[in-house]
Parts: sequence; structure tokens; C-alpha cells
Amino acid sequence: MNIRRILLPTDFSEAAEPALDYAVGLARSFGAELVLFHALEPLVFAGEGAVAFGSVMDQLERAAQAQLQRRVDRLKARGLKARGLVGNGSTAKLISDTAVKLRIDLIVMGTHGRGAFSRMLIGSVAEKVVRTAMCPVLTVRTGAGKTMTRRAKKRPARRRR
Repeated sequence: MNIRRILLPTDFSEAAEPALDYAVGLARSFGAELVLFHALEPLVFAGEGAVAFGSVMDQLERAAQAQLQRRVDRLKARGLKARGLVGNGSTAKLISDTAVKLRIDLIVMGTHGRGAFSRMLIGSVAEKVVRTAMCPVLTVRTGAGKTMTRRAKKRPARRRR
């Protein structure tokens, strides 16, 4: 398996943090480039509010780019190859399309871990990406890293003979 480029979609939420940890570990292990990606869903305004639409979207895009750049700078300071991208449109479709366009080898993304009823009502971006992506997708549930850390702390160290 040769992983050269990893896509990490992020909405800057707590759910994205464990996925970032996994993506960083994988990027280090494979010497891969880490591409942080944020999708801006289109906002819908009616009437007079539509005039301000372009301005609001520009502000949101600048804020997202600044937030991505801070994270990219921290990753580069840790010796990783990284860059950030912002896209506009339907999140799941943008993630899948960006993966194809950039020849991504692996997508690592967080999931909020919603129940079946919630997924049925509002859907899941992660679930849609898993169904549509042309490359493997690793989903990391919120709290996954904490659970693993707690388990590791509870286990006694093995003795070597």
C-alpha cells in the first residue's frame, strides 16, 4: 500500500479533532502529504438579503482559509507536508470530487456518531462520502482517541522475559 496524499475534511468541530490525530499519524508513517479541506455549503437568502450574500460568503471563506492556514502552519512546524483548501458547494460531493481531482489515496474524516434516527432525518456527510469516494475512507468517531488512551492506561505493562 502506497499512501502519498491524505485528505482530511474538517468543519473545525470537536468531531474533526480525533480524525486529525489519525491523519497526522498516517501522514508521518507513510511520508504522505496531508491536505486539510473545508467545504462551505451555499447559504440561501431571499429578498433584500441576497445582496449581502456575496459579502457574507467572502467573509466565511476568508475565515475558513485563515483557520486552515493556522493548522497547516502548526503541521509544517512538526515536519509534515501539509496544505489547506476551501471549496464551495455540497460538502459530501466536494470531498469526493476533491479526492479525485487531487489524486487522494485516503480520506480520513470525523463523524459525529449520530444514531440511526438522526442519520435518517438529516443524513451523514461521512456516510455519503463513504458511498461515493473513489478511494478508501477512514471514519473516526468523536472520542475514539480518548477511548483508546483510557484503555491503554488501564492495561498493565507487559513484562519481557
